[in-house]
Amino acid sequence: MNRLLVLFALIGTSLASHAAPDKKPNIVFLFADDLGRYASAYSDPQRPSANDIVSTPVFDRIAGEGALGWNVFVSAPSCSPSRAALISGRHFFRNGSHSQLHSPWHGNRAEDPWNEVKGFGLLLQEAGYHIGWSHKMHIAEDRMGGKQNNFRSAGGKVNQFSQNVSRAIGEDDSKASIKKAKQQLYDECRKNFRSFLS
Repeated sequence: MNRLLVLFALIGTSLASHAAPDKKPNIVFLFADDLGRYASAYSDPQRPSANDIVSTPVFDRIAGEGALGWNVFVSAPSCSPSRAALISGRHFFRNGSHSQLHSPWHGNRAEDPWNEVKGFGLLLQEAGYHIGWSHKMHIAEDRMGGKQNNFRSAGGKVNQFSQNVSRAIGEDDSKASIKKAKQQLYDECRKNFRSFLS
């Protein structure tokens, strides 16, 4: 009787595992210029850090509930080549036209290795993920599925956060004015993310 019960339990488990679709984990990949190891989820709350100035509670919560890379380093000293390396999985110097910051590629002299790159976004899309990106990229959009996957209909002012906050407050540098200017950019980000989710 016990053997029969175990057999039915195993068959039931097997059927249930085949009947239920695989649930893929959500992947949120954040690029942040100049974040460093002293900011946000990477900081030591017992030591003075950028967290004393900048609060990132949502980022910290996502990092706490997911995976946070501790031994992750950029492959280039500037932003665009580092992003291209992360997107492609190649060393930055193997990404052709995307291996330097704002450098022209002389395509008539040599094939551009970047044209061979598929990018992890497209690989995830092929695996059934809904992909999208928003804001600063500085690499070819087609590696992330093109313009149809660019979710920034609410705006892109967050790309120059401090400059746009400074413009918005003008001469009024009171805490209330700064908070209001920042809130406008936060709202823009939220609206863009909601458009991705819908």
